[in-house]
Amino acid sequence: MKVVVSGDCYETEGNTTIIMNHRTRLDWIYLFGCLFRGKILHKQKIVLKSQIKWIPGIGWSMQTGGGIFLDRNWDSDQTNIVNMLDHFNKLESNINILFFPEGTDFSEQNKMKSNKFATKVGLPRYEHVLHPRVAGLNCIVNHMRESNSIDAIYDITVAYSHDIPQSESDIIMGGPPKVVHFHIRRYPISEVPVGDVSSWCRNVWQQKENLLHEFYSEPDPSCRGFGMKHEEKSNVFVLILGFIFWVLFSLLCTYMLLTNLYVRCYFVVVALFFISATYLFGGIEKLQILFLENFHKNY
Repeated sequence: MKVVVSGDCYETEGNTTIIMNHRTRLDWIYLFGCLFRGKILHKQKIVLKSQIKWIPGIGWSMQTGGGIFLDRNWDSDQTNIVNMLDHFNKLESNINILFFPEGTDFSEQNKMKSNKFATKVGLPRYEHVLHPRVAGLNCIVNHMRESNSIDAIYDITVAYSHDIPQSESDIIMGGPPKVVHFHIRRYPISEVPVGDVSSWCRNVWQQKENLLHEFYSEPDPSCRGFGMKHEEKSNVFVLILGFIFWVLFSLLCTYMLLTNLYVRCYFVVVALFFISATYLFGGIEKLQILFLENFHKNY
């Protein structure tokens, strides 16, 4: 899979937020390749649906990695966002938060819902993006601004010049997309309005719609692009080493799981721990918050 990056370069220092259109269900995975080249993948946090935390393996890793899970209930979602942001501040973490203001991936059905809402409230109808939901972004930006823990917002527009695998099943059947384009715009926090960022976000999304309209107006997929692209050097040795390690590690784990009783017992214990923590505490990330609060009280 080819990753094409254009626009502004990442700055590796400071705390930031990424807002991005959600063209497919797997945009965030493809973005990892872009963030790795920008040398900020190690500090990535993701705002995602709470249902994902129940998925064995992926959901558990998102919990331990400090994912911010949303229940689609604003009272609980606001509490989760604020608690996790405060948790990162206490840890003095250098973070980059990925947030999808659209709330769901782009599809014809979701586009119809978005445009129906737009007609109702007097907003323009879009062909390439969904209208953003701004409550979550308002909460993140304003809370981080209050704690002086945000330096910039990166607006990223993702587009697929050739095929567009929409879901996991498309990846299994046809493989990953041939080319993924990421166009980056960096907004220092001083340029973002204080207070309600709704109008600012909608203006950004209008620009994103215009950008994507121009992108897809090019009939030749091989000629599609966002303009001036920049190369971010990627450590090929690290990529190869990581690929070899994880292939061998996965094969070893599978072999041990099939042949060793102690490994099977360990797997069962770990699975029960994650399931219990999710049921009793709402996830490992909330359990971490409880441990940190008790640690501060005792010391």
